Order: sequence, then structure tokens, then C-alpha cells
Amino acid sequence: MVLHANAAMAALKLGCYVQALEHSDKVINIADFLHNNLRDPLVTKAYQRRATAYRSLQQYDKAVQDLEAAHANEPANAELVQQLDKARRDLAEYRKQKQVRKAMQQQQGQQQGQGQQ
Repeated sequence: MVLHANAAMAALKLGCYVQALEHSDKVINIADFLHNNLRDPLVTKAYQRRATAYRSLQQYDKAVQDLEAAHANEPANAELVQQLDKARRDLAEYRKQKQVRKAMQQQQGQQQGQGQQ
């Protein structure tokens, strides 16, 4: 597990986000399958690292889910609370921007439709 946890961190530092996801997944799966222990500190780090990779890939909803799981493992961890708050703000901003883009596309479509008549 330690190997994959370290590899996930190295992948993040190199900007290899998909590899960071894969290594983090392995840590979580090994802890769950072999040790039946998702409360292991390495699992919490794996959730954090996977969340960082998800945020970098603009998959904010998955990042929030992982940080919530990490926070459930370590509720007193102030760093996790900050990361979770930031991820929730990122998710809200992403959803807002998505709505704006959708509205603009609808408006453009209506304008094009009127121009053809």
C-alpha cells in the first residue's frame, strides 16, 4: 500500500493525474480487500490524493466525494476541512459556469433561428 501511496503523490507532482488516480485506487482497494480497513491513514491520504487528481481533471463532484470520505476518517483534520470547503466551492463555481454556457448556447440558437426566418 505504501508503494502505491507514494507513487500517487509522485504522479501528482509530475502532473500525471490519471496515474495518480490509478495508484490511489489501488491503495483503497488493497486496504478494503486485504485488510478490511478503510480507516487506515494511508487510505485517508489516498482519498486526498485522488481528490487532488479529480480536481485537476475538473471532476469536482468526485473530488468532493473523496474528501468527504477522507473527512469521515479524520474529522479533526483541519487541512481536510479546508480542502473539502475549497472543493465544494470549485464544484459550485463549475456548475454555475456550466449553466451560464448552456444559457448562452440557447440564446445563440434562438438568435440563429430568428435570423433564418
